[in-house]
Amino acid sequence: MAVRLVAGELRTIESRLHVAVGSGTWRELRTRSLAHGEWDEHRSAFAAEFPLERWSELLIAYGHVGSVNADARLHEESERLAEVDREVLEAAAQSAGAAAAALETGDVAGSGGPGRPHGLAQRVLLRHP
Repeated sequence: MAVRLVAGELRTIESRLHVAVGSGTWRELRTRSLAHGEWDEHRSAFAAEFPLERWSELLIAYGHVGSVNADARLHEESERLAEVDREVLEAAAQSAGAAAAALETGDVAGSGGPGRPHGLAQRVLLRHP
């Protein structure tokens, strides 16, 4: 359940960032900050279960969320996105999308990790050669 909720939140973040880049303004992000409530609620479960690589992807994606929210507050007087702002928002959208895709495809334990078919086959072979 937590995986689906966080993946959905990341997809919403990705979409809102694309809207902001498309509009060329901070308006979308100043009106309403990027949400991170699902992440806040479920991050300890992810920390306990995910391998370091997947955990790092999520930390980076949500680190971008925090940075974008802070940047939006700082740009209250300038409506238009500068080129560097566009690049930052595009990188944040890409990071959110990549983290969501990893969650959606079930690639959370890495190749052959627990719960994956290959991992299960390896455990069975170890017990029953």
